[in-house]
Amino acid sequence: MLWIREDYGIFRRSIYRAFIMKILDLITIISVIFLFFFFIISITIYKINQSKMDKIIESYIGKGLYLSAGVKLGRFLGVYGQYQVAIFFYMLLTGRRMRINEKDRKYMYQESYNFIQNLPSSLTHWIKIYFITINISGVFFFITMITFLFREYA
Repeated sequence: MLWIREDYGIFRRSIYRAFIMKILDLITIISVIFLFFFFIISITIYKINQSKMDKIIESYIGKGLYLSAGVKLGRFLGVYGQYQVAIFFYMLLTGRRMRINEKDRKYMYQESYNFIQNLPSSLTHWIKIYFITINISGVFFFITMITFLFREYA
């Protein structure tokens, strides 16, 4: 009789394991779908508002304000460099301190923050929406990786 109980326990554990693996498969599939959905939305938001971003960059450069090398490069990479450019201006827009590689300063110049924050909301509001959607897609990427790793190594 003891032998039957041990087999039943092993059988029950394998059913639980199979159920958990099916749940993880479902979570992974849903996460991947939402990852691509929000990523495509963020790319679409950027492409729709690319002319606004070009206006922001041109007026920013026209004022002679500091623009990092990564943003200069990202500007010419189009969709592939959009994240770097948008994050740079998002951080200026929200007032977060950024380090720069200039000899005389450790942090971004206050004039840059003032310039971006004084632009009309119709020109800059989309940057916050873009930042939110790209971060949501990042969260779903993180969830996908966690569930994948749990399935592989659990």
